[in-house]
Amino acid sequence: MSTHTVLQFKHAIESIDSLSQLGFSRISSIAKLALMALESPEQYPRTPEDIRNALKAIADTACDFENCINSEAEAMNCDHKSDDHVNQWTPESASTARVAL
Repeated sequence: MSTHTVLQFKHAIESIDSLSQLGFSRISSIAKLALMALESPEQYPRTPEDIRNALKAIADTACDFENCINSEAEAMNCDHKSDDHVNQWTPESASTARVAL
């Protein structure tokens, strides 16, 4: 196991913080635009393809930033390791998932 300095950990934490702020800000902005389009169709004309693309952009952005953040943590040997795939979403799992309202 490698030894990291306090300065290396500080840099990694700052990088993770920066990545998370940027990623979550992008996700929030895309989601807000999609909601505005859904709630005001006369003011913001859209097609189902527009909403699909917005949702795909949210998913892609989340995945990209998850990978970047994990890479930073992994470089410090501080990445989360789990065999628990319960929270992993797939199209197949969505068809069998139950939603409580």
